[in-house]
Amino acid sequence: MDAGELSSKVFDLGIDMEHPVSLRANDMSYLFKLEKGLGLMQTSFCMQTIQNTLVVDPFGDLYGCFEEAGYPENRVGRVSESGVEFFPLRNTYKTRHIANMDECVKCSVALACGGQCGVRCRAVTGDMFKPNCDGIKNTILQGLKLAYQKRLENGGARTVTNEAATRSAHA
Repeated sequence: MDAGELSSKVFDLGIDMEHPVSLRANDMSYLFKLEKGLGLMQTSFCMQTIQNTLVVDPFGDLYGCFEEAGYPENRVGRVSESGVEFFPLRNTYKTRHIANMDECVKCSVALACGGQCGVRCRAVTGDMFKPNCDGIKNTILQGLKLAYQKRLENGGARTVTNEAATRSAHA
């Protein structure tokens, strides 16, 4: 049973708690309130692809993600008394976004998913550019359905402009 199926069972039991589907529903509920502005635009998943976010360990090694800290083969750079040196892996991480992932380009929920975690993808598939969807599409679709159901229960949506949704994760 994947996370989406488990979440659906929890929801069907009437248990009102945070789970992957309800979290996605909360994230996407703003879509029903938009009159103008941008909707879904998550082109990358996490800090690994954001150019100004790095993890620094006590030895001065730089990593693109908390999950990779402590694994020297995943260093994106190093801080020393002479300055900061970036390694080629940093540039590779910058290119990990859905436009460079064949499966994501074809996926109907790519802009809500962002290609998933590159570290997890590499661990499961052997390639950070090959997504490991693992039921996330179903979770996103169920979350969208739940957000819509909540909208109907609340008598429809107010019309607002979501300015926060117009910011890029790559800014």
